[in-house]
This record gives sequence, C-alpha cells and structure tokens, in this order.
Amino acid sequence: MDTERAKQTEILNLLRNPNTGNTLALENGMLADRETGERFSMRNGIPVILRKEDVFGWNRKQQRGYDLGSYFYDLLYSLSITGF
Repeated sequence: MDTERAKQTEILNLLRNPNTGNTLALENGMLADRETGERFSMRNGIPVILRKEDVFGWNRKQQRGYDLGSYFYDLLYSLSITGF
C-alpha cells in the first residue's frame, strides 16, 4: 500500500457520523454509515458531513452570509481582480 493510500485509510478511520458516532465507509464515492444506511456526499474529495438543516440560529445566519460572500469572492478570483 502506497503512502498516500495509507493516509487516506487512516483519515477515513477517524470519520464518524455526527448523529450516531458510527464509523463511515467509502462506497461509490460517498461516505456511508453501514449501521443506519445514512449517506454523506463528497465534494472535490472533501466529505460533506454537516447539513444545512443541522445549522440553526446565529450560525445559520452567519452561514448564509458566508455563502453569499463566496459567490462574490469566486467572481473576483475568476476575473483576476484580486491580484493573487
């Protein structure tokens, strides 16, 4: 087993379903809780474990602001206005 694959396996062993604490397994490009059947998507190789409905109150309001701001950031970055 190569080093990168070993690191991926090690990280995967650390991931847990936030609702149950059960381990997650990689199945068909998604993370699955084999005990409950709950599945979590992957976006660009990054697990998406926190769902929008899990965020509420002040955190939900802040998240909407960050989401809106990300569109402007992406636009500026794509137009190379930021100078980075």
